Amino acid sequence: VTGGNMVKGRAVVAVSPAELACCINLQDRYQWDELYLKGHDIEHVENSNAHTISYLAYRSPIKFVNGRDFVLRVARHELDDGTLLIKSQSVDRPAVPPQEGLVRAVIHRAGFVIQ
Repeated sequence: VTGGNMVKGRAVVAVSPAELACCINLQDRYQWDELYLKGHDIEHVENSNAHTISYLAYRSPIKFVNGRDFVLRVARHELDDGTLLIKSQSVDRPAVPPQEGLVRAVIHRAGFVIQ
């Protein structure tokens, strides 16, 4: 993305890629992400559970700053060695307007490589 900022992080955790992927799903995210308000899959793309359109909402960590919500296309792919690739980017879905009190945020490109 021209003019955009990029961030790369790396962590080592003592679980398998599949176990870690279960922790970042929308149903369990509230257990470790205190800013997470809610999230759900809106639709499955191309008749696949590996490609979804998802809605996520977060509260702001800063007083007097509105939280953010996102509508993302999320693609998941597992390699032969068990590595999980998860990529996402914002998409426009008129049927899912921004929620009152939240600002619709845009993610140009994001991803995880879980080994």
